[in-house]
Amino acid sequence: MSQLQLSLLGTPVVKHGEHILTFSARKALALLVYLAVEGGTHTRKTLSESFWPELDAEHGRAALRATLLELRKSLEHCHGPGERAHLLVERDTLGIEQGSQLVLDLRLVESVSKQAGRLVEPFKDQAEGELLAQLEQATRLARGPFLAGFTLRDSQFFDDWTRQQREYWHLRLHQLFDALSMLYERAGDGERAIDTVSRWLGFDPLCEEGYRRLMRLRFSQGDRVGALRAYANCRAVLADELQVEPEPETVALAKRIRHTAPVRSPQSQPPHTSLGQPPANLLDGPFLGRSAEFGTLIKCYRHMHAGQPHLVLLQGETGIGKTRLATEFIGWAQAQGAEVLVGRALQTGRQLPYQPLIDVLRCRLEQGHSPDNLFSDVWLAELSRLLPELSDRYPDLPIPATDEALGHNRLFEAMVRLVQLWAARRPLVLLLDDMQWADTATLDIVLYLARSLAEQPAPVLLLLNLRTGADTFPDLQSSWVMALKRTRIPLTTLVLTAFTKEETQRFVQKLAWTEQPLEVGNTRSTDGCPENGEASTFRDALVPFANWLYFQTRGQPLYLVETLKGLLAREIILPSLQENGSWGLVLRAGLLAQTPIGDLIPASVRELIRSQLGQLTPSAWALLVAGAVLGKGLTFERLCQVAQLDELAGLQAMEELLRSGLLCEENLAEESRVFHGYTFPREVIREVVYQEAGATRQRLVQRRVSLVMQEQVGNDQGEEDNLPYPAPFDGHAPAETRNGKGRQLVAGAVSRGMRGKRWTVANDSSGVTRRHAGTGLSEKALLAEWERGATRLAASAFPRTPPGCPARAFFDTS
Repeated sequence: MSQLQLSLLGTPVVKHGEHILTFSARKALALLVYLAVEGGTHTRKTLSESFWPELDAEHGRAALRATLLELRKSLEHCHGPGERAHLLVERDTLGIEQGSQLVLDLRLVESVSKQAGRLVEPFKDQAEGELLAQLEQATRLARGPFLAGFTLRDSQFFDDWTRQQREYWHLRLHQLFDALSMLYERAGDGERAIDTVSRWLGFDPLCEEGYRRLMRLRFSQGDRVGALRAYANCRAVLADELQVEPEPETVALAKRIRHTAPVRSPQSQPPHTSLGQPPANLLDGPFLGRSAEFGTLIKCYRHMHAGQPHLVLLQGETGIGKTRLATEFIGWAQAQGAEVLVGRALQTGRQLPYQPLIDVLRCRLEQGHSPDNLFSDVWLAELSRLLPELSDRYPDLPIPATDEALGHNRLFEAMVRLVQLWAARRPLVLLLDDMQWADTATLDIVLYLARSLAEQPAPVLLLLNLRTGADTFPDLQSSWVMALKRTRIPLTTLVLTAFTKEETQRFVQKLAWTEQPLEVGNTRSTDGCPENGEASTFRDALVPFANWLYFQTRGQPLYLVETLKGLLAREIILPSLQENGSWGLVLRAGLLAQTPIGDLIPASVRELIRSQLGQLTPSAWALLVAGAVLGKGLTFERLCQVAQLDELAGLQAMEELLRSGLLCEENLAEESRVFHGYTFPREVIREVVYQEAGATRQRLVQRRVSLVMQEQVGNDQGEEDNLPYPAPFDGHAPAETRNGKGRQLVAGAVSRGMRGKRWTVANDSSGVTRRHAGTGLSEKALLAEWERGATRLAASAFPRTPPGCPARAFFDTS
């Protein structure tokens, strides 16, 4: 029996299998809908009296029989004789089977609305992610009100029933749109939240709550014009349809938006341009991969809004997205009605005392808020230490205390009192960015503020961005953070990590790609990018391209964006003006596959890595260069051998590299054993290290690697080494490996990496003999098998390197 599908949210549509059913009589459709929605069985007497109230009992039952006959013919026409037609027909009752063969859009809406009603916090587990998908699916079913435009003029009963159902399902869909837009908003996905609210208002154009949410979302994105346009639309619709003005809450929100400058700028450029040039932010990626952290910030804001102060430490490496997350959040907080103040420390060697706090005070003054109506002259005089212009504005201020110790104490107290007075008016969010550069005085005053807020609670959220790394005074950071925790202020620490592979794919897919390529690639290489042709199709090349980006950057947001900009500068990515006047992107995957990896590193990323390398000690630099030459599967002992460092010097150098993030730990496996090893966190770091080493140092290190490998081959028949040997010269092969001697050394190293295949190496006067235990294969056959294994091993170690790079060049000629 085919499925019977009824889509009733909007103009009613009935499908039986793949066929859309039509009915000559409206009451046939009305009867079908009523039986399907109400369920159960109904007496013929009740149905005839309800649908044909103008007829007597006999004629009413006759009309019901005729309508039922039409229903049965319509259903039987689509599934053949002998099959049941979904109808439950008895002598005195009628009904419809309510099993899996009856599909109602109302059922999904009802089920999801019950789950949404139990939702407390967003994105706590996988179940809520599934709920998000179900909410999206359920709201997409809403094409309009229940049975839009469908009535029975001669059946008051059916029209009254329809009206009740319409109100019920309107409320259910209102809850679904509300929940879905709220989830997207809490996840920081403003684009999807705005799209959801727009669909919500399309479904219910008189919903003021939807207009208010749209206004807040637009304003949180920095689009004040769009927010006020939403308010104007709200006023116009209410005036036309109901002849009323918006609610006071809506008017107050519009007034606040009109008189408040957004703390962030709009992320999107107009899709059309008259200059013939693509917008500057064409490669600006979406805000994603931070839904859990954004939800945590909102949770902290809710606690603060209830009157409890909160401190949030936002930590992570350079370019990981701390400022982007904070900017998105303060935009959201400002749209909720909070006052937002921003300060930033500068990288001046801690020579500018109180710089972040001076930024905060000036930010407040630039908004037209003078502290004279909040403070007495005594405290204003203390603040004039930070803002000398206060003395010009208020020449009668007393002279601040000249005693240095007393002056610091009074200045700290003045700042605390000012923050508490600001928070007394409305909730305050105070963002201090780049606190790793803050001077000691700023750290002290923030510590004093945190302790004061813990003792005298006020609705203040302190959001401190703190970069991690060896160049940012880690010892001072650690002691200061521990002191903050001892103040007993509620504290939340968020440590940002790089995007996952899936998040990198989503990031790339959300860029403005066009589906009209220049040319289509013909073949595909192991790096996932087409080798031939100028450009690839949107669907074929986008995911492999995203995978290639992830391999190069390991999902680091700054490296990701800068790499895309570098590809745009090299015309590997081209802007394309489309027919509708908007700009899109075209990927020339063939050109990408032909470009050496070293040429694809953006200058900004190279300089960032160079700045980190410039702070290394000579021992750490030597160890890092050894790692760049060796490649993957690095062990401490092997690195020390190649770098010619003793264990103590090597240990100190390794600790320095781990603190700086230039190397990270990993577990290495060989057969059934697991070893502790190291790797470069991103391939681009290794490439820059190798290039910065220079040709002379490269040759010296490669020669030492060759000697180590030769020693390894000589000892191969001796006692088994307890250390896994890395893939030989992964990515950077010395020139001597192209001759017979070098290939013998590589053979010995690779054989140790292939113990799982029972390879052994014997070193005799004639060179390296390759043989397979327990077989009678000739040396020529064994050599061919070994080379295939070596190629596979190299490909697995360095899978997505474009053709023409050193690794691919070496293994192509071996």
